Amino acid sequence: MKNLLYITFLSIILLSCESREHRMYRLAQKAVRARFKNPDEPKFSANPDSVFYNADKNYFIVLGRVETQNLLGVPLTDRWFVTLKGKTAKPDFNKDDNWSVFDVEFQSEMEKEEKAQAELMEKKAIHIVKTNAKYDDILNGYSIYATVENTSDKILDYGTLQATFYDKNNNAIGVGSGYIDNLSPYQTRVVEITATDIRGAGRYVVEVNDVNFH
Repeated sequence: MKNLLYITFLSIILLSCESREHRMYRLAQKAVRARFKNPDEPKFSANPDSVFYNADKNYFIVLGRVETQNLLGVPLTDRWFVTLKGKTAKPDFNKDDNWSVFDVEFQSEMEKEEKAQAELMEKKAIHIVKTNAKYDDILNGYSIYATVENTSDKILDYGTLQATFYDKNNNAIGVGSGYIDNLSPYQTRVVEITATDIRGAGRYVVEVNDVNFH
């Protein structure tokens, strides 16, 4: 009985001394195991610098790697993102019950790579054919007219273009943006990109920033 009390007291001391990051990692580990409905599996290993806190919205994101066994006994290693959200406006970092599991997101490394490749291919499907720019005194900046072509067989719902301006020393001095929507397959359109409060640009680069097809 005395040993049990000692162990309990020591546990309380250790928990009170643990860092904020380690506490959130431990809660994330419990959340992942609850997702698997197994109190002992899987092993959830945090990555270095894997605990991020958003002070404005009172939540933590814990990045980690899950190691478990599938039905054939083959080890599986995948990536998880656990979001722990404070239950009150100013939750106590040192109390587990002040935090709840807001979300547990799974993404394997293969899925992550495939998603990144798919997004890159979609961006490349919007081809910038040509651009020309002129300085506008009213804008105190530049207007760029970019001719773009949808080289895919899907309709572009919407997309954004971004122009980055550089001075003669190759320092970025400003950006501008333009918007395009409802562009049919293999069609071209001129998109206007506006950038204000920029003077003396030596060059600019126009890139596809975001796209969405259907």
